[in-house]
Parts: sequence; structure tokens; C-alpha cells
Amino acid sequence: MTAMVRCATLRTMGWERVVAASMAAGGPVHVRAVVALAGMQPRSVLRRADRDGWLRPFPLVIALPGTRMDGRAWALAAVLHATGQREDPVTDLAALTRSSALALLGIQRSFPSRTDVAIHGARVLESHPRLLVVRSRLLTPDDVRLIDGVPVVVGPALLRHLAAVRDRDGLRRATIDLAHAGFVDLQALPAYLAAHPGFPGRQTLRQVADDLLGAGRTDSPFELEVRERLSDEGILMDRGQVPLPGPQRLHLDLGILAIRFGIELHGFGFHAQRRDLERDAARTNAIAMLDDDWRVLHATWSVLAEGWEAFVEQVRSAIAAQSQRHLGLAWPQRAHLRG
Repeated sequence: MTAMVRCATLRTMGWERVVAASMAAGGPVHVRAVVALAGMQPRSVLRRADRDGWLRPFPLVIALPGTRMDGRAWALAAVLHATGQREDPVTDLAALTRSSALALLGIQRSFPSRTDVAIHGARVLESHPRLLVVRSRLLTPDDVRLIDGVPVVVGPALLRHLAAVRDRDGLRRATIDLAHAGFVDLQALPAYLAAHPGFPGRQTLRQVADDLLGAGRTDSPFELEVRERLSDEGILMDRGQVPLPGPQRLHLDLGILAIRFGIELHGFGFHAQRRDLERDAARTNAIAMLDDDWRVLHATWSVLAEGWEAFVEQVRSAIAAQSQRHLGLAWPQRAHLRG
């Protein structure tokens, strides 16, 4: 075998290893991750990939022909493109953030047209029509979690990035959903805000933290809005949610345990899953089995726009009756509220 033939054979075997590695990755790969396998220079790998019809979502990121470039694939490609090459775990860091992070975490319905990627503020990344870069010198590896093979900013750092571009209501909705899904610890927010005195949107994030920590456990923006609107009407509830008696350890969204009164709110969301429906059904059955001393009202989203005054009157009537029955008072006092 001549030297030329041997060289061509080795290149072919190397390219087969590139194909195998790309198939194993299940999506885009960076050229620098496969050049050693091919025994070729990056430029030669790119030429071979272009010749064979590979996809190239970013200049040095390639994907097998036929790869489905869905939201997750574009997210991975963007992070691979944005990752630094200084061999420093801090300055090389790149991860999804803002709306792209919410999409991959299942909090947001769809991915944005431009992928939001956070990188360390010491680096500058060349602009790209499919990329929106968020630079931050505060970003550390502790702020990042691997989700479905893609690095994603989570925790207070993600809220910090969102606070720069969202109003109070939008940030509050995202924070509730992230906390409910386990990607944000609300109790850690005050310490984080104290340790980071200056960033865009800090005041908004502080207001959101005050809202949610003051309300106690809150599983939805709807729940928080009803609580706040009832408070505006002079109707205060227990802090957090109301535990139901029994072994199921279920709870009502709002209420006053001392008088056995509660409100169950029926919202809706794109991220509802089978376990959410099963949980709601179990809670509804548990409520139905409560003894006659309990009074539980139900409300849907429409109550905020239609019939709010009638609902408030129902709440007042139920609380007054339950307060008289269990406390011997026309209305419960603050001392009777939990939390």
C-alpha cells in the first residue's frame, strides 16, 4: 500500500469516527471536539462537512445531514459556539439564559428566534443573527446546571438576567414558575440581593422577592393576584397555603385555617402535565371528603375580569359565618392568621 493510499485510508477511518461521535452526541458538535478523531485540521473538517452536506448552524459548529434543528438543537449549537477556548472554567463559560433558558426548562412555551446565551463579561463574541449575547462578570459555574445536555443558567443568576428585560409582573410569573419547578430557591433571594448591590433590574427583583416571600408558598401568578386583590378589599388570608387534615398532606391555595375556610383556584398553563392533573384530582377529592365544618370556595381565572364583586361578597359571607362558628367573632383578627 502506497503512502498516499494509507493516508487516504486513515482519513476515511478518521471521518467515520467523526460521524460516529456526532451520532452519539445526538445533535450539533464543535469542530474542535472532533478534529483529533479525524486526524485532520479544522479547515479540512469543515470542507469535508460542507462537501457531504452537513449542517453548519454556526461557523465552527456542525451537525449530521438530516439533523432536526429544533429549539434544543439550536440552543446546544449556540452554547457550543459561545464557549471560550482559554481553558479557564470561569471565563470560558457559556450557558442558556433568559427566554431560551425558560424554554429549555419547560417554563416557556417556545424558544425565541434568537438564542439567549450568557458568557463571562471578560469576553466579546462576534454577533450572529441567531444569537443574543448576555455578558456578565458575575456569572460562575455554580450558576449553571446541565439540562438535557445543555448548560443553562438557573437560580438567582437567571432571575438577575430576566430582571434586566422584564417588568414586575413578567418577572413575578417567571419566578413563581421557576420556584415551583425547583430551579429557584426563594429563601436564597434576600442574601443574593444583599451580596449583589448593583445590576439592571435589581429593584424589580427585590420587589418580586418581597411579594413572594411575604405571601408564603405560592404556586401560580393567579394565586398571588387573588391574594393581593383580596388584601386590597381588606380580606387577609393565612400566609402561604392552608394544609388540609388527613394523611394526604394536601393544601388549599388560600384560606384561614383557624376558621376552616379555604379558596381553591383553578388556573391553567401550557406546562400542565399528567401529574398536575392527578394532584388536582386528588386535592378535589380530599376537599369533598372534609367534614361539614369546612367551607371551600372555588374560582377560575375569569373571576378576576368577570364577577369579582360577587366573588368578594361570597368570601366575606363565608369568612363571617365560619368566624362566628369557630371563634365566636364577627370577623377573624390578625392573631388568628397563620404566619
